[in-house]
Amino acid sequence: MSVAPLLSVRDLHVQFGARRSVVRAVNGVDFDLAPGERFAVVGESGSGKSVMSLALLRLLPRNALIPSGTIRLAGRDVLSLTERDLGRLRGRDAAMVFQDPMSSLNPVLRIGRQITAPMRRHLGADEDHAHARAVELLGEVGLPDPERAMRTFPHELSGGMRQRVLIAMALSCRPSLIIADEPTTALDVTVQAQIIRLLTRLSEEHSVAMILVTHDLGIVARFAQRVAVMYGGRFVEVGTVDEIFYDPRHPYTEGLLRSIPHTGAERTELLYQIDGFPPDPTSLPPGCAFEPRCTCSIEVCRNQVPALEGEEGGHAARCWVAVGDRVHRRVELVR
Repeated sequence: MSVAPLLSVRDLHVQFGARRSVVRAVNGVDFDLAPGERFAVVGESGSGKSVMSLALLRLLPRNALIPSGTIRLAGRDVLSLTERDLGRLRGRDAAMVFQDPMSSLNPVLRIGRQITAPMRRHLGADEDHAHARAVELLGEVGLPDPERAMRTFPHELSGGMRQRVLIAMALSCRPSLIIADEPTTALDVTVQAQIIRLLTRLSEEHSVAMILVTHDLGIVARFAQRVAVMYGGRFVEVGTVDEIFYDPRHPYTEGLLRSIPHTGAERTELLYQIDGFPPDPTSLPPGCAFEPRCTCSIEVCRNQVPALEGEEGGHAARCWVAVGDRVHRRVELVR
């Protein structure tokens, strides 16, 4: 018996109004997320990843517009909820881990107060219970002295510790979904690995579904079960980690994989780069958004947007030319 998806997104569009043009940041995103699943969204800056993740909880700025689409979380239509109902959903049913913990945490409040506040609001926990739970969570996410951390201010902690505090806050009300938007930005590689291992462990132990937004394919390989590659506001390829890394079907996915530095390269070997620039979201081409940068495009690519096609619920790509039919370099990553 198939399990109903925890999150279901259909034909999601997000636009920003400008004086002379409209910025089309997200252009028809569809996906389902199963309970407890780890799902990664990867792509270059400007591809629409962060805007899409913010739209899932309606955290977009006031000049943003969602002209069409549906977002259903645990059977609830997120786009039709009132602000009061959204306040109950955020933190309780779904939580967000932002990429900059220093700007996400209140600089004038102690860590303990910031972690206990969601529990007191959403769960009705008293001060003693909320304090004990917060200390437990800080220990669970790896802070060495949780009681002391409760009394500190954000600026007294390192970047990695602040990110762990945000993760503890996200877990405080036991949500069924956590969205992590570039949670390892500005952290050194050792701390990045620690944060990714922490998120993976917490997802498995608490059966929490997670959406990880990132541009780092190495992080994706260590974290995700399923991956969506995003370009020009659309998913251009969706599949399992093995399908994306070992059998890419879209030229953009292949370009991202080829651009990963590998240890066996000669010192004189130049890093691969995708020629050209990401598309202007105010004037997207009529066909495939990647066509101006693609080395295997054909006439139809310039005029028609391809559908996301493939196995039902499995590996799918938005491409008129099947990359799998060409000889390409396979990339292996150490997980």
